[in-house]
Amino acid sequence: MFRHKWSFSLGKFSTIKISDTLMSRFTRSHIIPDWSLHEMLTLVLEINVVYDKRGSSTISAHQKWNIIGDHLIALNICRNSSQCHRKWDSLISEHYTIKDWESRSRYQTASTSRSNGGDSYWCLESDKRKDLKLRIEFD
Repeated sequence: MFRHKWSFSLGKFSTIKISDTLMSRFTRSHIIPDWSLHEMLTLVLEINVVYDKRGSSTISAHQKWNIIGDHLIALNICRNSSQCHRKWDSLISEHYTIKDWESRSRYQTASTSRSNGGDSYWCLESDKRKDLKLRIEFD
């Protein structure tokens, strides 16, 4: 199976070969596996590359996510653009939840007991995180 992608550096279409096995993971009949640490780190790096090179250019956000998805496929990471976008949104949401918790715990008064939720997110046990309705793990 051949897939076309736009090559911005060359300004013309280029054809890359993607194996049928690789593309078969994109069908709805398969359960999408959880993201591995390697996949998440690669996603973050690709986002940085794309937004650094094409930050405020005329390329739409949709096109940027397509580029990111194509780059991951080229690196043998079987994730499409919408999966990448959803994962990024999830990571950002988790980040801001933890950041908010950290800022609130930092400004607690000295008279407040640390057992009432004043600890840093990173110092909390998983049971305490669950009780406080925080993510048990941060990807």
